[in-house]
Amino acid sequence: MVSSKARTAIRHFLKRLEHEDAVDLGHRMLDRALEGMDSSLDRIPADTVEQLLADLRYRRLEELLADIALGNRMPAQVARLMLHGQEEMPLAPLSDAPSERIMITGAERGVLSFAHCCHPIPGDEIMGYLSAGKGVVVHRLDCPNVAEYRKFPERCVPMAWDRNVEGDYRVALRIEVDNKPGSLAQVAAAVAESNSNIDAVEYTERDLAMSVMEFSIEVRNRKHLADVIRRIRRLGVVHGVLRL
Repeated sequence: MVSSKARTAIRHFLKRLEHEDAVDLGHRMLDRALEGMDSSLDRIPADTVEQLLADLRYRRLEELLADIALGNRMPAQVARLMLHGQEEMPLAPLSDAPSERIMITGAERGVLSFAHCCHPIPGDEIMGYLSAGKGVVVHRLDCPNVAEYRKFPERCVPMAWDRNVEGDYRVALRIEVDNKPGSLAQVAAAVAESNSNIDAVEYTERDLAMSVMEFSIEVRNRKHLADVIRRIRRLGVVHGVLRL
């Protein structure tokens, strides 16, 4: 049994890790905004930073950086305040140049979340969208919602996957199969043989001849997903597989 004291210590430890992740991500986001204005956080005079923190009622720079990562402060607005003492200036156009993207490893789960509408995984082209209180929500660039998000460039964060990516990522598949006993078991076995976990399965359509199922599975990256899909498509009961 884990004692109450131990549980409290674990919660504090995890909260501290989340705060450190937020500070690191906020630092990178602010630096990127400043670079777009030909500056950097290291080049801002210390007294300017201290005055800004006082004006915005932050005790430490780390608190401001964490708030940026959590979507409570827009990095471009903070950058303009640091450089010009005002927020109302024309926004620079959003750049997707690789050198200007924020690289993520997937370990930043405390301050990053992955959109349920498009389920981005390593290998996908991605972008982040700052949502107040939620931090950065990562979307695939081909997500149907991205066109709407780009109307708010101050909330868009160019991102890309780092070379070393951690963890498993959820992805949704729409699978058409023969409506007969054992079809679900065959698909589930193919997923398991690909070293992927199944989170959920739901029948969305069904008639006498065919069933349509939506699988929620976990994969490491696009290569792993391609292997899962290949194994499923080889099954005689399967008529089609589509990533959602």
